[in-house]
Amino acid sequence: MAHVAVSEYTHRMDLLYTISIWLLPVLIAITFHEAAHGYVARFFGDETAARLGRVSLNPLRHID
Repeated sequence: MAHVAVSEYTHRMDLLYTISIWLLPVLIAITFHEAAHGYVARFFGDETAARLGRVSLNPLRHID
C-alpha cells in the first residue's frame, strides 16, 4: 500500500511541477502580446486601449 501512495504523491508533484513550469511563461507571453496590441493601436491613432489601461505589462490590467 505504501508504494501506491508514494507513486500517487510523485504523480501529483510531477503535475504541479509541469503546471508551474508552463504557467509563468504563458502568462508573460500573453501579457506582452496584449500590451503590444495596445501599443500598436495607440501608435496608429486608436486611444481605446490606452484609455482602458491596456498598454501595460501588468497582467491584471488585461483581465476582463
